[in-house]
Amino acid sequence: QLANTRLDMLTTLWHAIYQDRPISYDLERQQDHDRVLHIFIRTNKEGTVLSNSDMLLSIATASWTNLDARQEVHERTDELNEIGDRFDFPNDFILKAGLVLADVDSVRFSVANFTAANVGKLESSWDSIVYAVRLAVELASQFGLSGRRLTSQNALLPIAYHLHKTKKGQDFLTSVRFRDERYRIKEWLLRTLVKRVWGGSSDTLLARMRSVLQKHDGEQLPVGQLTASLSAYGRPLTFSEEELEDIVDTEYQRGSFALLALMYPNIVPTGGAMQIDHIFPKSQFTLGAMERTGLTPGERNEARQRMNRLANLQLLPASENESKQGMLPRQWLNDHFTSDDQRRNHASQHDFGDLGSLPEDVSGFINWYESRRELMLRRLRKVLGI
Repeated sequence: QLANTRLDMLTTLWHAIYQDRPISYDLERQQDHDRVLHIFIRTNKEGTVLSNSDMLLSIATASWTNLDARQEVHERTDELNEIGDRFDFPNDFILKAGLVLADVDSVRFSVANFTAANVGKLESSWDSIVYAVRLAVELASQFGLSGRRLTSQNALLPIAYHLHKTKKGQDFLTSVRFRDERYRIKEWLLRTLVKRVWGGSSDTLLARMRSVLQKHDGEQLPVGQLTASLSAYGRPLTFSEEELEDIVDTEYQRGSFALLALMYPNIVPTGGAMQIDHIFPKSQFTLGAMERTGLTPGERNEARQRMNRLANLQLLPASENESKQGMLPRQWLNDHFTSDDQRRNHASQHDFGDLGSLPEDVSGFINWYESRRELMLRRLRKVLGI
């Protein structure tokens, strides 16, 4: 009876394949692996969604001899995402880093790049690649960046390449000897984020940055050469006056931290435990709160338009921001600092202007806001070399 059951199953299978033919197929005559890969991804879209990197990771997994590529990529990505205030790197990121740091000719996700030779090069360099990428992410965390603040993950790859090539160790993060170099890297990174040079497809841009670093023999990041290469590619790091006007009117967003950190580099301490604070808290801009201060309907509208813009934002250590809560700035300065010198120092560092001009409530917010906006414009011109 068991033999009959097996025979029935085989017969059913034979009929399904050769008579019913429920499986449709198209013969692909082109010997283009990337085309086949894209066809598979499109065909499979109703099942478990697979990306290019998933398929390329499968190729690497089948080719590596000493390491499990899939396990390594997933585990190392998880470790990167646990750093500092947490990041949100996909598996693509560390795979892309591998192509860049292993000096594979093209950094594009392509089957043609995952040859036996390239996959072998990636495996043999894997530990040093992961180390350099982790160092770059830890450095970004020191600058105060995190998943919700890092507007371009690819911006870290030239830095990782530089750290990899110069064989920097863990002491790079803390040693006084590297303090100036850390500052150079921070300023360049933040400037590229503020200028948004990494938008769109960045494979060609990454290749250009890597080419500059490959030719550079010094121990310091060649900021001037990288900047010149960006400019030649049509993505200069210079800013026009019109751009400054737009920047200073930026609404609170993911990129606000990078902008404030670039403008006020001495405010972010080592460790990067900083938060963005609304100087005049949003709770003071409700209809009832503004009516009580005597603002007219037109003034209330103007105040609300400015409430969430750059000139009402500052960087504060997380503990200070959490204790400030909904306090008005004058009240917070009086409660938080014990002397007028400390209050004046904070006001000067953050471009508050003269302490006497800081209003006690939102009735004077608009005039104060416009004054601070002008001070921030001056600071932007100085920081950006305009």
